[in-house]
Amino acid sequence: MTPFSYGVSALFVASMLATAVCGTTQLPLANPSFNTGDTSGWIVEGVQTKVTVFNVTGAGIFLNDAAADGEFVAGIVRRQDVRFYQDLSDLLTADNMYTFACHVGRAIDTTGPDMRTISMQIRSANTDEVLANQTVTEADVIVGAMKQFHVSFTPTLAEHGTPIRVGFYSTDRGKIAYVDKCSLFFGQFEPTTTTTTIKTTTTTTTTTTDFNIGEDGWVHFRNFDYKVFGDRNNRFIFGNAKEQCLQADGVDWRTFD
Repeated sequence: MTPFSYGVSALFVASMLATAVCGTTQLPLANPSFNTGDTSGWIVEGVQTKVTVFNVTGAGIFLNDAAADGEFVAGIVRRQDVRFYQDLSDLLTADNMYTFACHVGRAIDTTGPDMRTISMQIRSANTDEVLANQTVTEADVIVGAMKQFHVSFTPTLAEHGTPIRVGFYSTDRGKIAYVDKCSLFFGQFEPTTTTTTIKTTTTTTTTTTDFNIGEDGWVHFRNFDYKVFGDRNNRFIFGNAKEQCLQADGVDWRTFD
């Protein structure tokens, strides 16, 4: 190596080390709280995977209809090999911490299976290599509320300039895992220790529910996903809702069993 090339290399390394920051900068994510009412800005992939955006107002999903930000949350509904992510134009800078944070919650309704386990991850957008992972399980969340979780990663010199991918991944089955208020931070991160507001009240109400059956035979209602007709091996019918769903629109689909 010539003295000139050595000097350039040394200056390059020194300049990168000088970029280490104090404090925190929030990097922009597309549609971080799903307040568009859909998953625009995010990529959804996987086998039989569906991510649905729910309006929590009056839906009985959370106590006080309290989402982490606004009125909408994304529910990772079904089913296998879930990949729900977005790529950023920002590139990793060596020796600086990156933190992907998001609120995760499960619905008030505790009947049926546990919430599906999801992984919050930071990946390389070039190679899809997992750089950092945080698993969130049924035991970690709060019933009827949302709680912030985060995963952090500090790239090495070899990872400098890598494009960033952040998102959620799951290979488990279970109840819907709800996510909201996603953020990506650059620099030192201070986690939020509070959850969405919980207030217990006792009320008596009478409601009627319309079940809308999609062309694929699925009904989405609150924290459940029902297979009304189609391949019987893929049906997920729970409790009394089965009777209502199977007789929706005056057609008794039980005769097709």
